[in-house]
Amino acid sequence: MAKSRRRAEIGGTDGIKLNVLCARLGVSYRDARYALARGITPKGVENDPGRGNHRLFNWAQAFELAVVLKLKAAGFHTPLAGIISKFAARVEGLSVGLAWDSEFAPLHGKFTTEHRWYFDVGDGRYVRHVTDASPRKGGSLEEIEWVDARNGRLARSAQPVVIARIDLTAIARLLADEFEESERSAKSPPRSKRAR
Repeated sequence: MAKSRRRAEIGGTDGIKLNVLCARLGVSYRDARYALARGITPKGVENDPGRGNHRLFNWAQAFELAVVLKLKAAGFHTPLAGIISKFAARVEGLSVGLAWDSEFAPLHGKFTTEHRWYFDVGDGRYVRHVTDASPRKGGSLEEIEWVDARNGRLARSAQPVVIARIDLTAIARLLADEFEESERSAKSPPRSKRAR
């Protein structure tokens, strides 16, 4: 396995700063800081890094926070966005757990996929994954059953209206592109100052 791909899969050694993540996603840095101040922090991230210190997010943390920030950008309140993002993170149960797309494990820094992975929110209460990776559908999108985000239970009789669809594949590609750019910068020799 190539070194850059291996580092991408395990989250690299440095991570990504919040301002870079926000720029990559096209979301407000102010909203991101607000979400973090409200306690919506991925596992392993300090709530308060201290004055003058920047948080660095590994790629799994960045993926989880990206879902929160995209939901906030779509108008979801911060606490609800935080709850919903925990369900989006369960994508690996389908991709890896069911062996539908084992190279797509964004919480483990594996962002490679040839499939479409979405996460739907219905009526601000129900959530589900949607993908074309299911072998049962032969490349067509399969909508997984709705789950009630309030209690985590299957909601088989629910028929909510989809009010938001998060493109998990696009988020993963944005993060993978950022990692590749940081790898290229790290490998290039430092510029020397011209002697005068």
